Amino acid sequence: MFCTQCGSKNAPESKFCTNCGNPLVSVPVQPDAGQARISDDFSVDSTVAETPASQLAPQSAEQPEEQSAAQHEERPAEQLASQPADAIPPVPLPGGGTLPVAQPATSAASQSVPSAPETLEPESDGTARAASPNRKLIIGIAVAAVLLVAAVVAGIVTYNMELWGGKSLPDVAVASPKDSSKTPDAKVVVRQLEGKGLKVKRVKEFSGVKSGKFLGYQGIQSGGRVRAGSVVTVRESAGPGVPEGTVGKKAESVVTTFSQMGVPVHYKQVIVSDTSKTTEGSVISTYPAQGQGVKDGKKGIYIGVATKSDDGLPSDIVGQEISDVKSSLESKGYDVKVEKRLSSKQYIGKVSGSEPGPGSQLNEGQTITLYQGVDAKGAKQTFIDHSGTGGDGLLMGTSDVASGQWCNKAGDCITLGQDDSYSSGDIVFLKVKDGAANTKYSMTGESLISCDAVQQSYCSSKKADYLLTGNSGAFELFPHKAFETYWCGDSALGGEDDMRSCVAGKVHDIDSDSSDASDYEPDGSGKFHMMDLFAVFPVGSDVESVEKTGYFDASALAAAQKQKPVDTDRPFLMYRDVNQYKNGEKESTYTRDWFDPFMPYNGYNGSKDDTVKMKPAPSDETAYYLVEDVQPDWDSLEDANIKGVSAKSQKANGKNASKNADTKKSDSQSDAATRSLMKSIAGKYGFASGSGGWGATMTVASDGTFSGTYHDSDMGITGDDYPNGSVTISNFKGRFKDAKKNADGSYTMQCDKSALKIDGNIGDTYIKNGSKYTVADPYGIAPCGAFTVYPAGYDSSQLSEAIVGWSHAWYDSMPAKLETPIIVNVEDTNLGSESQQDAFFQSKYLE
Repeated sequence: MFCTQCGSKNAPESKFCTNCGNPLVSVPVQPDAGQARISDDFSVDSTVAETPASQLAPQSAEQPEEQSAAQHEERPAEQLASQPADAIPPVPLPGGGTLPVAQPATSAASQSVPSAPETLEPESDGTARAASPNRKLIIGIAVAAVLLVAAVVAGIVTYNMELWGGKSLPDVAVASPKDSSKTPDAKVVVRQLEGKGLKVKRVKEFSGVKSGKFLGYQGIQSGGRVRAGSVVTVRESAGPGVPEGTVGKKAESVVTTFSQMGVPVHYKQVIVSDTSKTTEGSVISTYPAQGQGVKDGKKGIYIGVATKSDDGLPSDIVGQEISDVKSSLESKGYDVKVEKRLSSKQYIGKVSGSEPGPGSQLNEGQTITLYQGVDAKGAKQTFIDHSGTGGDGLLMGTSDVASGQWCNKAGDCITLGQDDSYSSGDIVFLKVKDGAANTKYSMTGESLISCDAVQQSYCSSKKADYLLTGNSGAFELFPHKAFETYWCGDSALGGEDDMRSCVAGKVHDIDSDSSDASDYEPDGSGKFHMMDLFAVFPVGSDVESVEKTGYFDASALAAAQKQKPVDTDRPFLMYRDVNQYKNGEKESTYTRDWFDPFMPYNGYNGSKDDTVKMKPAPSDETAYYLVEDVQPDWDSLEDANIKGVSAKSQKANGKNASKNADTKKSDSQSDAATRSLMKSIAGKYGFASGSGGWGATMTVASDGTFSGTYHDSDMGITGDDYPNGSVTISNFKGRFKDAKKNADGSYTMQCDKSALKIDGNIGDTYIKNGSKYTVADPYGIAPCGAFTVYPAGYDSSQLSEAIVGWSHAWYDSMPAKLETPIIVNVEDTNLGSESQQDAFFQSKYLE
């Protein structure tokens, strides 16, 4: 027993303290006194803190010694809040919350509890006096306070150690567009959170901050506290871009968002014809498309604002009937063509887009191409030759039906477009314009085909296993060059005219290294490597039937089936991911009877069972969907007047800003006319007389650039170093610009003299393969001045005799209406006659 006066320990049977003589009284000990239970959800269960001081006195006979369980329960927050005004305030905890403390009993409470028996204290004269009745109460409170302080200190220490009360989030600086140099990457914050045992979800947001930087937490401030095991969402910058949901909003409501992107932002008037469906002043289109990031920081972002107008090409033609739109445009004097393109289910048979894009300003008499949406059945029709020139009804290996941009959920995009270097007439090749891996072996950028249409335009083998020749509605795209190419180390070999071979891993020229070609038979050191491979699934394709054939790798298919199913109401393609294959599967031995396992089975050598299966398999996560956010010709559009956007900032942001709006509009329309004309005449052309060993070929791209070769061979002019004769040659490239339509339906355009280049210097000579070559001006192109274009459909009776004279090398007779364009140099002076009119023709002979 301890003395309440001096604290000395005494024997249990003692009546008075052996140290100070104070009478000893036994005080009952409360159950679990001084023990605090601290939970991980911020609550504190303290018996000391919640037991009134008056209960430290001895209990009356009516008071049971064992307290009820209710006395040990946590007190609700509203009970703590209802303490009297003179109560001891709760102790605040770091990070929020408080620790409850003991409160002194009220007078009423103290009166209801019997007091302890009165004790006597000895006076100095030896007489006894009564002890203070409040002394025990004060001592009890002091003891409780000491225990409380200890509990609070322990609570604070263990709270800061995060042993209870949850986990604190790293308190790091949030990036801003002005300065993010001191802000960590989001991945650094993620690692810190995972180190605390928290689960982390990363979400990317477009902003003016450098991609990958930490933007903050979602729903909680930096440095805040969460329960242990919680999921914390980390916001990560994706760089500048266009957020989902932008289209359809009032343009004024997005100004703040885009002003913080850190790149130029242009608000442009996009024409609509029906404001009952599209609210005037709302965002109708964007560049880049919604959900896509900015690729060119200098070009920035374009916001198309719906504007009512009867001029130009309305943006809301998309989804309308082809015949109605075509008739309306033709009634206004425009030339209209219709081409087939893959589209989502809603646009099948209707307008799915156009060139120039819907919403664009137009030049008088401009040519417009309307795209008609097609499904799997319509797509296959575009591969069938209906020309009637010997292949009517046969399946060709090329089509441009899959042109467009394709993007996956991760934001990776691949753009497919016409390969103007090879396309000619009805034979149209696609190639990857942007995106894709473009590795050493991928052959990215080569012309793409869908079957073995190599030496001919048509699929040749009925035993082949191309998707195109099946009934699923799907088709593949892979490099044309892959049919001929294998690798010897880092060198690409193959092709009909390639007289090289791979022996012991080294390239040998069969002609120069040995007189016996058998010395260089393939010895297995040549290798095939994986190239680009796309499997395209139009709307209406039987995806399941392709999966059942084993086209996709079994493990990849199993993984895809655990993910969200692919949306078959939208066209999608699967792009083979080389990184999902083991190293040993990236190459295969080349033999004379070659079989490339990385291509679809061609029906000749090997077996379709030995082809490498496609990875990944279709799911919503792995598919690349066709982007149908059609774009207008932004540079031809007028600025939109938007509240919160000054005219000064519009001009500062745009390359086309001009002090004179009329000049700006005129220049933009001229550029639009040039682009439209270039697209309509893109292809391969020839200039020749049909006799002699001379001629020129030229390929015109849809952007107006051109390249070609002029050659004139004379085998009779020989020498000791050139027994095979002499050749005059000119390899050239350049650009056409400033197209204008003439009254008769023809066009005039200019050859850009500053852009015309030739290989070497005029007059240079060199010896190659026993022939002497002399560099000359490009005959037919020089001088680089004015050219006239006679478009397809032009009345040939209006052509001059000089132009018709050049046609004999290509046609037996001129058709009444031109089937393909003619490009004529009207300033030719090579032979001293301005009436020469060198004419370049498109022809099937140039395929």
